Amino acid sequence: MDDNIKMLGNLENLMYGDKNGFEITLRMGRGIDEAKFNQICDVLVNLNNTWKKSVYIPKQFMKIFFEFKESCENSLTFYNEDKQLEILRSMDKIIDLVNEIINN
Repeated sequence: MDDNIKMLGNLENLMYGDKNGFEITLRMGRGIDEAKFNQICDVLVNLNNTWKKSVYIPKQFMKIFFEFKESCENSLTFYNEDKQLEILRSMDKIIDLVNEIINN
């Protein structure tokens, strides 16, 4: 199996997998899983390094983040203001890394 496909599968699982994906735990009101957040950031950095000289980004990558921001923002109602700011900072970090991949 191609390493890119493995990394994308891993990323999708970290984001939305089972009951413990980053986005799933937010929607369930359980907050940010810091370990998952760090793993997501690491995978995004690795993908950026891998795709720096690529002329295209796989469609599967874009599908992973298509509704990410909206979904996370909808979860904010479960949290107090301090936690909302923490979640927004984490979302921004992930989105910044995604934008870095797209714009390279």
